[in-house]
Amino acid sequence: FKAFHLAFYRHVESTSVTPYASRARDRALHAVLFAMARQSIAELSQDDSAGNISLQNVKKQVEKLADYIVERAGIVDPSEKENTRDHLDELIDYWIEFSEGVRNGGKTNVYWQLPWDQKKKLRKKREDLDKYELLKGPDEYVDDGRIKTPTSMRDVEPPTSVELIYKK
Repeated sequence: FKAFHLAFYRHVESTSVTPYASRARDRALHAVLFAMARQSIAELSQDDSAGNISLQNVKKQVEKLADYIVERAGIVDPSEKENTRDHLDELIDYWIEFSEGVRNGGKTNVYWQLPWDQKKKLRKKREDLDKYELLKGPDEYVDDGRIKTPTSMRDVEPPTSVELIYKK
């Protein structure tokens, strides 16, 4: 039974083992904050409402969610509490800055992510998607201002091809 038990946990994601460690925060902390915000703050629930972070009352609500995450981090791993706070503060500041940049570029709404058909049309026109949306998928490798966000907390690293070469 022991061998089975150890084998079973061999595939546990590192984000579930050390959820507030630096690498785990880089991969998924923003996704947690965004999901909580979209689910609990009415002004952020629509597809084109990511820019509402600039509203003072919305920012305060997002900061309360961040406080909750920081408190949780302190319970799980007290040594990562301050780093988690700093990470979330930087994220919220970036979110505001990004949203203001989209609006200053002439767009009235900031999408979380554009609907697929709109994204496809914009790509055909060679438009920069960071003029429209805050998030990009984990399989988008364009280096722009959008935040790469996993759609699952599993398999958040891109696959890597490996070729085995045997010496004769």
